[in-house]
Amino acid sequence: MSVPTQTITGIRGPLAKYGITKGLELPPIEKLRLYIMSLPGAGKTNFISSFPDTLIIDPEATAEFVPNPVAHRITPDDGKQLNELINDLCSDGPKTFKHICVDTIEKMVQVSIPYLTDRHNAKMKPDKQLTDIREFGMKGAGWGKVNDYILGIFQRLVNAGFGWTICGHLSMVTYEEHGKTQVRLEPLINPGIRGGLLRDSQYLMRVRKDTKNVLKASRPGGPKTKSVEESWTLQLQVLETSDPTTLLLKNRLGHLLPAEINITNEKDHPVGHAKLKAAYDAAREKAKAL
Repeated sequence: MSVPTQTITGIRGPLAKYGITKGLELPPIEKLRLYIMSLPGAGKTNFISSFPDTLIIDPEATAEFVPNPVAHRITPDDGKQLNELINDLCSDGPKTFKHICVDTIEKMVQVSIPYLTDRHNAKMKPDKQLTDIREFGMKGAGWGKVNDYILGIFQRLVNAGFGWTICGHLSMVTYEEHGKTQVRLEPLINPGIRGGLLRDSQYLMRVRKDTKNVLKASRPGGPKTKSVEESWTLQLQVLETSDPTTLLLKNRLGHLLPAEINITNEKDHPVGHAKLKAAYDAAREKAKAL
């Protein structure tokens, strides 16, 4: 039997103030945690630029080329300014902005490494200082510090009341299998950060860009000329994790959204968010009946 989400009113005493609920209730769209991956140039930045009440942390400085954006953007000068920005956002809470996007996670890690190195060296004697924080310790301990710092940023944003969207690059990798050359797509981000993002995100998505040649006439009965039509599709992905409970939950949530959402930009205006919101609002209604 379906059980709509409801606040349990029969709880008394100290526990009454927590608003304990039962059933499944998906958060509002601005509270979502999305991890979006694609090949470079597929349309991630255009898509997130359509998000309202959103700040794009843009260390790659690519959002400035998006026409008619809805979201705001900032390109931190370096890792120190990035850290100060995160501190100020967490102090302010979701007042000025409700959702934070990072474009891209790879560049965010790159600008953070010198900052983390300087922060480490400030505590150490000259003979113990490092040229790169990733050299710290043994067996990947340095990368562990980087991973903890980056994943900690996103947890702090959640604790402060924000949702987030993280954009990451995929690369094409060729390999041999059964005597044939195969191609697969792999994330560029290191496995430790990728695993944490897959664990903490509610939806993993990919942006796919399609192009096709079409013949069109500029007027009825006129000569046809060849042109290229482009379209963008947001694809829902459910990937395996090491945690069976997480996998079960993500599969359950995944069935509430369509596998693909067309987010083609119209008249150079980023409109993808409106199409995602329509699909997600329908998913929230479905969730209430689970």
